[in-house]
Amino acid sequence: MLKVRIIPMRKILLIFVSFFILLLIFSGCSSTDMELLKANRLAGSKEIQPRLQAYEIYSKYASTNAQARSGLLAVCKSLGISYTLENQYNEALKFLLQALEMDPTQYIAHYYAGVCYANLWANEFSPTLKEEYKQKALMHYQITIEQVPSFTSAHYGLGFFYYQAMNDYKKAKEELEIVLKLDPKYVRAYFVLAQIAYLEGNLGLARDYYTKILSLLPSKDYRRQTVLDNIARIDAELNTKWISVLKIVEIILSL
Repeated sequence: MLKVRIIPMRKILLIFVSFFILLLIFSGCSSTDMELLKANRLAGSKEIQPRLQAYEIYSKYASTNAQARSGLLAVCKSLGISYTLENQYNEALKFLLQALEMDPTQYIAHYYAGVCYANLWANEFSPTLKEEYKQKALMHYQITIEQVPSFTSAHYGLGFFYYQAMNDYKKAKEELEIVLKLDPKYVRAYFVLAQIAYLEGNLGLARDYYTKILSLLPSKDYRRQTVLDNIARIDAELNTKWISVLKIVEIILSL
């Protein structure tokens, strides 16, 4: 005989009340509220395309709705960062600069704008544009550091840019030394300092930096071989110098 399951009255009432509450919520939402709820959902996506849809919705209401403005600011930063990581620097700047126009205190937008301009500088051939990108990269890195002095990546970005774009080893070292005070295991800072020491002719210091890098890198890190090659080259140059010095001493003693 087929048994009929009887649902308790309490459960029926609970289902009815829940349905009634949901009905009240959605019937009380305006079309704007519904669209902004949709935008909030899209903005949380890891993919770029849904966030672009959220951007369009937020932009539609941002002039009159505080929630939309807040959402627009967040999604501009999010899109700017994503495009930067995908090396689409001009597209990234479109969103990062909009975020900064809305709120100039957004340090993370300044930082990624600096990254974008630094990369645009590296790939630009026009002297006029190259100079413009250089100045803007410096400006955004410096503003980031002014707003958040402990932002390690900004100090590294600025230090590397001083080294790469301006050959200003003094300022580069100052920024990179700040990086290492904030994070003594920041390997990339040691790499740049080693390169600067080598270019300045301080082979012993360059070797010390490379030795430090070896102590920080995991045993299977592909960069270890490059470091070992650099140490071997420095050792060869140091040996050559010592041989030259000894020959000079021999000549002097023979006089």
